[in-house]
Amino acid sequence: MTTELEHAIYRTAAWFSVFCYPLTVFEIWKWLYHPDRKYSFAEIYEALEKSEWLSTQLQSTQGFFSLRSAGDIEELVSMRQERFLDAMRKYKKLRLAVKYFSLFPSVESVAVGNTLAWWHTRPDSDID
Repeated sequence: MTTELEHAIYRTAAWFSVFCYPLTVFEIWKWLYHPDRKYSFAEIYEALEKSEWLSTQLQSTQGFFSLRSAGDIEELVSMRQERFLDAMRKYKKLRLAVKYFSLFPSVESVAVGNTLAWWHTRPDSDID
C-alpha cells in the first residue's frame, strides 16, 4: 500500500518530467505537489530511500530523481547541467543590461521569467 507522501513525491516528479527537469531531494521537498500535509525534509529523504514503490517508479543518479518513463537519467542530468551553464551566461548578460536600466529613473524593477527563472535555458532561448 502506497502512502500519500509517496504519491505526492511521484506527482512532483511527474510534473517536472514534462520539462525534462530531474529534481534533487531538496527540490522535491520544496515543490511537493499537492501534499496532504506539510512534510519535513527528513520525511521526503526517508521515503525516497526506503520506499519500494518509489524505487520502481523513480530513477536516480548524482542526487537527481526523475520518473523511470522520462528517459535516461544520465542524459536528463547532463541536459540540466548544460542548461544551467547556459542560464549562467544569460544572467551575466542580464546583469550588464540591468546596470543600464538602472540609469533610467522610471525603471523601478527588472524581473526574470520562464526558463531563465528556473536556470533551465537552451542556447536558442531568449531572456524574458
